[in-house]
Amino acid sequence: MSEREWDEEGKFDPEDLKIPSQDELMSMPFLPDEGETGEGAEVPEMEDEKRFSSGKEVEVKVVGVFEHAEPAGAPHTFVVLRDHKGRQVPISIGRTEAYAISLGLSGEASERPLTHDLLRNILERLDVNIDRIVVDDLWRDTFYAKIYLVVEGEEIEIDSRPSDAIALAIRFRCPIYMSDDVIASIQRSSNPE
Repeated sequence: MSEREWDEEGKFDPEDLKIPSQDELMSMPFLPDEGETGEGAEVPEMEDEKRFSSGKEVEVKVVGVFEHAEPAGAPHTFVVLRDHKGRQVPISIGRTEAYAISLGLSGEASERPLTHDLLRNILERLDVNIDRIVVDDLWRDTFYAKIYLVVEGEEIEIDSRPSDAIALAIRFRCPIYMSDDVIASIQRSSNPE
């Protein structure tokens, strides 16, 4: 997150979200695991690919949360995910979810628990862990995700919106995966031949 997205008191202002140029997006590093950002930050190692029941997935990292304002329309807020090959996928999200993801990335806490913080607190009290999240489908311009919980050694799969799954993954510091087919589909649609 850039300093421009924070006010003088260090509070995040969702009104300040902005979209970087494609060149800026391509040159951005992955967000390191320890929250360090900027040039020279260490990039965490990732597995090239992993197979789960839903097929071939690759690990992705959150590049950031951005907003794009059309001259004649309402602004669109989105989160950008990028894999180890540099392929990027923007996912449209609501402003509330953008705020929750940004807050999680910054490590800041709100005065009172937000919904994703509350859910994390409940799951932790119940000794439930999130193993991973997987953005596994794209249908009619809508992304789908799954949250994989571990409860008493058993894995449970929960359907989720990607924005909620990402906000929880950040709070649980668990890996985020995306279907390689979904990434390839987005790449084809953004680079038609």
